[in-house]
Amino acid sequence: MTQAERRLCEAFPQGRHVVVSPGSEPGADAAGGESWGPERTIRAEVLRDLLLGEVRPPALLSISGAKIIGQLNLDFMQISFPVQLVGCWFAAPVTAQWAQLRLLQLSGSILPGLDLDGSHIDGHLWLSRCRVRGLSAVHASVKGDVILDGAVLTRRGDEAEAAMVAHNLTVGGGLRARDITVDGGIVLRTGRITGNLTVDDAHLTGGPGPALHCTGIGLGSALLARNATVDGEIRLSGGTFAGPVNLHGATITHPGQVAVAAEHARLDELLCMTHTTVHGLTRLDAARIAGSLLLADARLDNPGDVALDAAAVQAGRVEAERLRADGTVNLRGAVISGQVNLAHADLSAPASTEPPTAPRAVALRASSCTIGELWLISSRIQGVLNLRRSQIGQLYLTPEAARAPIRMDGLTYTSLIPRLPADQRIRTLQADPDGYLPQPYQQLAASYLVVGDDAAARAVRLAGQRRRRATLPWRTRIWGHLLDVTVGYGYHPGRAARWLTLLTAVGAVVFGLHHPPPLKPGEAPNFNPLIYTLDLLLPIIDFGQEKAFKPEGVYQWLSYLLIASGWILATTVIAGLSRTLSRQ
Repeated sequence: MTQAERRLCEAFPQGRHVVVSPGSEPGADAAGGESWGPERTIRAEVLRDLLLGEVRPPALLSISGAKIIGQLNLDFMQISFPVQLVGCWFAAPVTAQWAQLRLLQLSGSILPGLDLDGSHIDGHLWLSRCRVRGLSAVHASVKGDVILDGAVLTRRGDEAEAAMVAHNLTVGGGLRARDITVDGGIVLRTGRITGNLTVDDAHLTGGPGPALHCTGIGLGSALLARNATVDGEIRLSGGTFAGPVNLHGATITHPGQVAVAAEHARLDELLCMTHTTVHGLTRLDAARIAGSLLLADARLDNPGDVALDAAAVQAGRVEAERLRADGTVNLRGAVISGQVNLAHADLSAPASTEPPTAPRAVALRASSCTIGELWLISSRIQGVLNLRRSQIGQLYLTPEAARAPIRMDGLTYTSLIPRLPADQRIRTLQADPDGYLPQPYQQLAASYLVVGDDAAARAVRLAGQRRRRATLPWRTRIWGHLLDVTVGYGYHPGRAARWLTLLTAVGAVVFGLHHPPPLKPGEAPNFNPLIYTLDLLLPIIDFGQEKAFKPEGVYQWLSYLLIASGWILATTVIAGLSRTLSRQ
């Protein structure tokens, strides 16, 4: 036996910790362990013989700074005391499949592989600052915490599934991997973790699969990946998260592919991606977020495609102030009970190869949505804003955001803020890529009526009639121009009154100079040109002049013109007065 082995055999029954070398204090790592000499060497079979022998308290296997040669095989073993191999260098992989352990600590050690498939650990699993080529913990269970802070995990070979494979892992505490470095990805598919899953400040690189694979995971608390750097995909699809999912400040890079996937996930609190940078697609479609989706100051880049796919997502609110998205933001069919805040956001549609006259690509697709409040305050939108068939309580649409072409067919809203002159809102409707549609004009007019601005409502309806006129045959357009000039399609009763006044003056002058002959000489009343003209123009009032006199020639045609004009103009004036009285 080597000196280190003899010391271990003496200390083991007494439960003492063995420091193999003075420089190998607990907490030190095993860098350079391959060059350690015999004085620091322990054979794996010696460790196994100790564990298989008769063990009584206070026995403890605790070593630091040793070089362990041979394969340490703990498969199917029942070990009732802690195993602590701190800062050790292993020449061969360690395996403990289906073993029952009280506590396993390998902090600071270097291992060519660690296989814990099916194992059960009553306490904690300490792997902080470890360097492991291939960690497997499939179907394993740990009653305490799994600690991987500062660890370095790599794949065993190019064809390996991932650096850490732990699907169906059950953890009674939390899994903490702060500042971990992973080359090959972490697989926690369908795992169950009672506490937090923490990968803050981590450096994760995916392999054949995602960098962090948590499909179907059940998490009893938070997922924390703050300020993490991820080269590959974070996949949370179908997972259940009782606490917040926090990716604040993370940088996730998977260009042209899915970078963040949380479709069909259920989050009982919130998803935080504030100050997060994503190069690739962020997919959240059909996710259920009880709290908020936080995207303030985030940057989502997927040029030429969809940057954020959150179709049919359900959330309490969406906070996305100053969001920068290079690619379509898709909220189609979303149900947001609170506000969707895109104030000062910068949204750019995918580059379009279509000619300038063709409809541009969509920058924000929020069609068929149900939203409490949509805030587009000073938002910069390059592309089409699609709001078709959505139901929005309050729509905050400032002039800066309204410069983008907006599809509004079927859009309903309770109020439109801020209150702008009708001509500005009309220009927005006229820029609709779908052309003339009556419903957006009716909805805008209704929003003005709600706040008592009848003049603006009439201006919107008149603009709608004029836009509709451009779609009609030329014969109908002529009649429309006549109605527009004379009575403003009935929405300008004042204009009709002015025409009545002008025609009254014309008729009074003409008939004053050329009296029409009486129908029954000697029985007709004295002729009054003003009253006679009013009798022709006003269809309801009868002054007795029209029945008593009959103009001839061109003056007869003038009387017919006055009668027809009177019916049109008087009806318009009466309709306008009726609308005013009904509102009062």
